[in-house]
Amino acid sequence: MKRIKKSTSGNTGESKYNVGYGKPPARHQFKKGHSGNTRGRPKGRKNFAKVLQDVLDAPVNVRQGTRDIKMPAREALFRRLWNAAVRGEPKAMQNLIAVVGKESIFALESPETESQPVVEDDLAIISDFIERQGAEFFEDFHVGNRKQRS
Repeated sequence: MKRIKKSTSGNTGESKYNVGYGKPPARHQFKKGHSGNTRGRPKGRKNFAKVLQDVLDAPVNVRQGTRDIKMPAREALFRRLWNAAVRGEPKAMQNLIAVVGKESIFALESPETESQPVVEDDLAIISDFIERQGAEFFEDFHVGNRKQRS
């Protein structure tokens, strides 16, 4: 059986307050306008991702030919990796492929494929394909538009 204490404050006019789990005595509760974390989170504290981003965005001097060029460290690292891969270093090639694949830099669509509308010939080809494959496989697909799912 749960044991519940009744708070006994000096004021007898107060309503009785049951003290128990999640109900601390009134004198131990937070006062109005105050919280338990008075100092709060320190302002300006940076996490690892923010520090890394700041380091990669910091400008560095890079010698190109006979002159120095200022560029972000991120760009300088990528140019160095690119040049090493072009020279034929296998590790650099492998790392470059991993970076390019992760960032999908070269996955750009040509403008002509984006804006071409679907014409009647395309709809005929699609409906013929659906008929040959079987309608039950393409239940959610309707030629011309898609069925709204609820």
